[in-house]
Amino acid sequence: MAQTLFRLMAAIGRDIVVANTAGTFALLAVTVLGGFVISREDEHKWFMWGYWSSPMMYGQHVIAVNEFLGHSWRKVSPNSNETLGVLILKSRGFFSSTFSSPWFCNISVKGSNRAIQREFAREKCFNG
Repeated sequence: MAQTLFRLMAAIGRDIVVANTAGTFALLAVTVLGGFVISREDEHKWFMWGYWSSPMMYGQHVIAVNEFLGHSWRKVSPNSNETLGVLILKSRGFFSSTFSSPWFCNISVKGSNRAIQREFAREKCFNG
């Protein structure tokens, strides 16, 4: 994912300074919008498109759901009837349902990678 993103930034910005600047801002945007720095519930409603379009969000959901729905997090909290893992997922704004299936997230990450590769090829063909 990072390699194709930086290849696209290098194709768009022909100069090394422009490409490095664009790549830094693109990496910052993917990281911030992925849900790790700012949780889904804390983002503004008008900025949700960035959250859903960030490929890092899908990978992070798979990792978080795989960890917190595991056997070691199945203890029920004393003041709730939900498990500790589900409470942690909900507190950070993650989904604890079948949306977070590994297949869906894997296809989403690969799809965004293909879209960036197509944009890179288009940029090289028409502006190359």
